[in-house]
Amino acid sequence: ADHTYRIDFIPYVNHSIDRIIHAPPDILLNELESNSEFQNASKTFLNQLQNAVQRRVINIPSLCRQCKQFADSILRPLNGCQHAKLAILFSGGIDSTVLASLVDRVLPINEPIDLLNVAFFSAVSAPPADRQTGLQALTELNPERHWNFVKIDINLNELQHYRESIIKNVIYPCSTVLDDSIGSALWFAARGNGILHQDNVP
Repeated sequence: ADHTYRIDFIPYVNHSIDRIIHAPPDILLNELESNSEFQNASKTFLNQLQNAVQRRVINIPSLCRQCKQFADSILRPLNGCQHAKLAILFSGGIDSTVLASLVDRVLPINEPIDLLNVAFFSAVSAPPADRQTGLQALTELNPERHWNFVKIDINLNELQHYRESIIKNVIYPCSTVLDDSIGSALWFAARGNGILHQDNVP
């Protein structure tokens, strides 16, 4: 089978948008909404993103690992289980929020989705920024979907221990602070240890 994909050309929108790039947000938004060329480019870009996400979630199994282990077919759900089979590393930033929204568009509405929010705690009493932005972004997602917001709290001692013993040896490249921070968040999220946010508990 041919596994190559065509990449559509998305034209760069210039002229009037370039002239108002420093305009107030409301004026800029009105200009963009009335610009047909920009709207067409936006729709094309959104479709490309949605298609890319759909390719990755379309074959998600109907049963989670736990339900698959039922040897007795009577205990095994016939039409899939109601446990989450997909998780998103969710900081509440623009990238993870857009990704969650796109997954919401292509996954059946009865499928729950885990949002794994990794927060690195220091001696400061205030919650880390990623926890605050994650909870805020959670309120902006589709309320018809069951979202499992999983809080993964990591203190500095735990971070330093696993960074030195494991994480620094399994991420590549590991040459910048960003490599280290993203790699650490991914590792702790993949470990799967966390607490379900209280609003998710019946």
